Amino acid sequence: MAKSSSPLDAASDLLKNYARGDREFQRINLTGAVLIGAQLAGANLADADLSKAAMNGSILNLANLREANLIGATLSGSHLSKAKLDKAYLIGATLSKTILNGAQLNGAIMSKVIAIEADAIGAVANDVVAMGAYFIGANLVGADFTSADLRGAYFIGANLVSLTAIAADMRGTTLMEANLNQANLSGALLNRAFLVDADLRGANLVGADLTDTICQGAYYDDGTRFDDDFDPVAAQMRKVELLAAT
Repeated sequence: MAKSSSPLDAASDLLKNYARGDREFQRINLTGAVLIGAQLAGANLADADLSKAAMNGSILNLANLREANLIGATLSGSHLSKAKLDKAYLIGATLSKTILNGAQLNGAIMSKVIAIEADAIGAVANDVVAMGAYFIGANLVGADFTSADLRGAYFIGANLVSLTAIAADMRGTTLMEANLNQANLSGALLNRAFLVDADLRGANLVGADLTDTICQGAYYDDGTRFDDDFDPVAAQMRKVELLAAT
């Protein structure tokens, strides 16, 4: 597709050409474009410039957004299930209540992203950089954040059941009341993280650095795995006893 003279023209051309069956829009300039509610499932927007674009409620399932510039874009309520966002730039983007189930976010830059109550079940975000991101109340069941940089991120009340965050940098992360049941946090850096009232039943924290981590009131059980030198009682955690079968 030929580049249009302005992002406004490009947005109009994009929608017209998509409706005609075109799906190839690599490197298109859509800076500040208004694409609210746009139907763009399966579109190839790799390396596109969508910075500050308004895309709330858009449908981008299976879209290719690899290395796209989405800095400051608004995508609240949008659908990006199984979208490819590897190495995309999402700094300061708004993804509240966005559906990202099964999305690929490997190596994406997501610092300061606002993803409150987003759904990213089974998303794969290895090596993602999400410093200071807001995942408050998000549903990240089964998501993979291996080796991610999550320093200072907020996961308050988030559903992180079966999350994988092996060797992730989670220093200063707020996980208050987060559900980390069966999560794999082995080798993660959790220095000065805030785990008050978090659910750590069945979680794997072997090799995790819990120096100065605040764990008061966090739940654990016999299935929770810690290093031998970590004392959950001294950390004021609460053990949940398994009820005997009757």
